[in-house]
Amino acid sequence: MGKYQISVGLTFELIQLIEKKMEEGNYQSRSALIEEVLRQNLDDECIQCKATKKLVDKRLLHIPIELGYPFTDEMAEKYILDYERIEIAVDKYRKERKHAERSIFDVVKILSLESEKGWAQLIDVLNEAEQIGIPREKAEEVIDALNQNGRLMRPSGYDTLCIV
Repeated sequence: MGKYQISVGLTFELIQLIEKKMEEGNYQSRSALIEEVLRQNLDDECIQCKATKKLVDKRLLHIPIELGYPFTDEMAEKYILDYERIEIAVDKYRKERKHAERSIFDVVKILSLESEKGWAQLIDVLNEAEQIGIPREKAEEVIDALNQNGRLMRPSGYDTLCIV
């Protein structure tokens, strides 16, 4: 069993009862007695235990949990579903972003090869991007990102693009 630090205000009577139990059971400390009591009283039917186990199994306990304690099995299930929906949306966004980057990179490459000067005009890249289903605003964001990470450059001013 893992170590937990619990801070509880105890009444004088409760402290006396704990000390008596410690003497009867030959426990060396209060925490050893409390650990034994907890170990004996862990219940597989405990709603909180089940809910916590679900979060542990999904590896979600390291994430700041916005569930009030104690939380129910249903609350844990909803939290897991919400988290999985967010993960799916993020994955979809990443895939779309990669697709847009690859597509725009390819458009710049083709237009640069077709050009006598060896670079593509920004307006032509944006028009081609729209033709393949990438909105103009998104295409501009992707182009800026590709410029910032050094995969594209603007060889003759803002209106031109080429592959680095």
